Order: sequence, then C-alpha cells, then structure tokens
Amino acid sequence: GRATCAARGPGAVRVAVLHLAETGTARLHRLLDPRVTGLSPQLSGAPGRQTGLVAVHKRAAGLVHAARRTSAPASLGATETSLGQEDVQSFGLEASAALHDALDVLRDVTSCELLAVHRGTLLDEDLPTGSGTLQMVLHQASEHLPTGVEDRPFGRDVGVIRHVLGVGWAYDVAPSVLDTASHPARETP
Repeated sequence: GRATCAARGPGAVRVAVLHLAETGTARLHRLLDPRVTGLSPQLSGAPGRQTGLVAVHKRAAGLVHAARRTSAPASLGATETSLGQEDVQSFGLEASAALHDALDVLRDVTSCELLAVHRGTLLDEDLPTGSGTLQMVLHQASEHLPTGVEDRPFGRDVGVIRHVLGVGWAYDVAPSVLDTASHPARETP
C-alpha cells in the first residue's frame, strides 16, 4: 500500500544518499590519520603549528549531522485534506526538495574528500593516482587550488571542487564515457 510507495520514492533515495555522505565523512577522517595514509597528521604541512584539514573534516561532519537530524522522509505522514475531497496530500514536492538537499550535502562531503586527496598528492607525489575520472576531476580542480600545504580558509577550495563535480568535469568525461558505453565500436567490413 501507501507505506511501500513512500519507501520507494525520493525518501528512500535520500536515505541512501545520506548514507554515502556519512561514509564519505568517515573516509575523510581516515585520510587525516597518519596510521592509515603514512602522511603527516591531518594532512598538515607543519604538524603541531598548523591544523591541516581538521576544519574541512568538521565541515563534512557538521553537514552530515544536520542532514541526519532532518532525515525523516518527507513523504511519511501523508494527510487527508480538503474535507475528504482529495484522497491524500503526499508531500511529493517536499520529498524531492529534501532529496535535492541531501545530494547537495553529498556533493559538499565529496568535495571535502577530494580536497584531502589533492592535499595528499601535494604532500607525497608518489601516491597512487586513482581512476581516470578521479584524475580528471582533480586535474580540473587543481588548476584553481593552491599548490602549497599551508593552512588557509578552505571554503573557496571546497567550492571550486563542488563546481567541478557539479558541472566542470562532465563536459570532459561524460561524452567519452557515453560514446563507449552506449555505442560500442562497430567492426567495419
């Protein structure tokens, strides 16, 4: 019935997206741990004098915490309205808006993670480079990111990566991925 429909809509997708954001925040925390990465604590250029990306992790943790507090699916609590002239008020638009907000949190958390990856590559150029798509995103963003590892306000850097995730990299990656995935090469006679 109605409960099954509510569980399959934007609310279910939102819960999955928020889980990804929680997982991303945990990964970011691991990236700051020298026991995991072999890099300096908090990816700091001067451990003890500079805090590295601690504030970036706190940003991600705060966003996930705020999203978690408001994570009840908007589509739950359907209400009969208009003196029974309407079967139910489903709050579908609200559920879609809540999903949009969750996707925004995920993009921000992913941007924080990618900033940590960028910082890690600045601290150790011999780190693995990752997939082609990851390399493309980092290349696009690194053109606008600092080349040093000094502490600074990182909001602008996260914003640059958010932009690349939202728009910039797709123009370079999507056409080649779509062409090979949806149009396999044909053999010519």
